[in-house]
Amino acid sequence: MFTHLLKCLTNRNDAFILAFVLIVGLSGQTYATAFTYQGQLKGTGVVVTESCDMNFSLHDASSGGSQVGSTVSKTGISVVEGLFTTQLDFTVANAFEGNDRWLEIAVKCTSDGSFTTLTPRQPLTPVPYAIYAQSVGEVDTGAIADGTIAAADIATDAVETAEILDGTIVNADISGTAAIDSTKINTRVVDNAEFNFLDGVTSAIQTQLDSKGAGNVTLIGTETLTNKTLTSPTVNTPTVTGGTVNGSVIGGTTLAAGTFTSLTGESATLTFGKTGTAGTGSIVLHDNQAGDNFTTTLKAADDIDVNVTFTLPAAVGTNGQILTTDASGNLSWVGGAATRVIWVATSDANFNSIQAALTAVSDGNTDDGYTDASATNQYVIKVAPGTYNEQVTMVEYVDIEGSGEGVTTIKYTGSSTGPLTDNSSATVIGANNAELRFLTIESAGSSNYATAIYNDGTSPKITHVTATASGGSSRNRGVINLNNSSPTMINVTATGLGGGVDSYGVHNNNNSSPTMTNVTATASGGGVTKTVVC
Repeated sequence: MFTHLLKCLTNRNDAFILAFVLIVGLSGQTYATAFTYQGQLKGTGVVVTESCDMNFSLHDASSGGSQVGSTVSKTGISVVEGLFTTQLDFTVANAFEGNDRWLEIAVKCTSDGSFTTLTPRQPLTPVPYAIYAQSVGEVDTGAIADGTIAAADIATDAVETAEILDGTIVNADISGTAAIDSTKINTRVVDNAEFNFLDGVTSAIQTQLDSKGAGNVTLIGTETLTNKTLTSPTVNTPTVTGGTVNGSVIGGTTLAAGTFTSLTGESATLTFGKTGTAGTGSIVLHDNQAGDNFTTTLKAADDIDVNVTFTLPAAVGTNGQILTTDASGNLSWVGGAATRVIWVATSDANFNSIQAALTAVSDGNTDDGYTDASATNQYVIKVAPGTYNEQVTMVEYVDIEGSGEGVTTIKYTGSSTGPLTDNSSATVIGANNAELRFLTIESAGSSNYATAIYNDGTSPKITHVTATASGGSSRNRGVINLNNSSPTMINVTATGLGGGVDSYGVHNNNNSSPTMTNVTATASGGGVTKTVVC
């Protein structure tokens, strides 16, 4: 069994080692963290003489506790008559700070099969001068003469605000010629709490600050006025240059002419004009050409008697499309590339008849100024309010748009010998790649059959349309779809009224399958009636 002991540093050689350490310290050099360890190793009462491997570990208790630093392994240590010497370095800053430390050694010599941990742990005791060295880190502030610590002795950012007690820096500590530069003070870090006078400033300065509420508000560069309330400023000619005004309120005054390079608001409403005064509210857009003074003006009508709101579509549309309304203020894009608009009205329009306009874009004659409709040459026929008594046969790539259901009406009285083979009583006859929207269609048959909209192998789009058929003595149909017709019907009310045999709101025959959204189909009278809501 191995036993060991640490030689006490009291003989002449140890004293010489201690003196050498003190000389190094006095010369201004940095102390190393390694130290020399001398020990004596015996095995079962017999001194050891051979080569041994040793593992050294540092602990904060004689048993148990925590290890300090990492284990230092030494190989091939020469042990002569039990004595050995080696250098140890645990390389951690807190290894020796005056706290008690114990050394644990595990040994495996040439003749051993494994390491043996020696017990007990060996306490490391200080030499006399090391006892005094424990107090070197404690320097009383009274022992430091004023002016002995210069700026060069303090590392950058070493002194933080937590190390400076409140009230310890007074006026005498701040140079009058090179005081605290504004670049050393972060924005808004100095407030009233840092000033020792009433509300933080003298009454004279407060008066100057109050006066800043008047006059123009000028934002320069990237300054931002956000969610601020100016209670009584003068803003007759405000100038905002390069800044952003977000959600701010200017109260008690009228915002008159001014220059706004950028005006941005969230959930904000811009109001122009004055209540009770006609024609004062407008938005004027100027051109951007030097020397020119041309404008585009948007102005409300003088005689609006209800609130009017227009809701823009979510998308930007495609080339050539135009904005249309559903008579409720909801705008949408219609048409496509090269879309042209033809106006139909009872007077003062391109045409006074819907069918005449359709003929002009489908007869192959260009003398009237209209080329035939096609996928690249589409038309929208805009129909003004009123009732148009005519039969209308739709044309491919031509949309028919009224001014609203019940506002624009197409009405026709015809006669038919058979609703499934004869469209002579139909008011509107459908076509592919065309749309019928925002109007009312009425059929008042004078014989057996009446049909409002007649689709035979065609699939138009029908939106916001009221279709009513009545007057047929036998059969009445709001919409009839024949021979594989598959129109798209959105927001449609289709009604068949009267008839001695049967009536249909929407009649689908011979593999016809319309796509219907928000469609109400109603029939009454006759031997068979059909009512469907989808």
